[in-house]
Amino acid sequence: WGSQDESYDPIANNWARHTDLLHGRYQATLVVSNGRLFVCGGLQWIEKCDTVDTIEEYLPDSDEWIERGEFRVYDISQAKILTVPVPASIPIEGIFKKYDFLLLFVKLFR
Repeated sequence: WGSQDESYDPIANNWARHTDLLHGRYQATLVVSNGRLFVCGGLQWIEKCDTVDTIEEYLPDSDEWIERGEFRVYDISQAKILTVPVPASIPIEGIFKKYDFLLLFVKLFR
């Protein structure tokens, strides 16, 4: 249930702290697209377990997170989030094309 942001430098063998995410979350999806870092979805605890419906982008030059959009998953207990890179040549409308990745919500059937 955290919002802490850390990065690991394998050459120096150390961890560095960065600005916290805007929304605490766990089991989120991390996407790197065109050198940009996005955190999508996940779960949070505010009186009960609930989904985080935001997409945040990290800006390393200013060490800050900004909100880039939102999405909804209504039955999170049976859904998983997959991310897929999308080539610029594929015409997809909406915010996800703008960031060159697609979020797919896959319902798992038992």
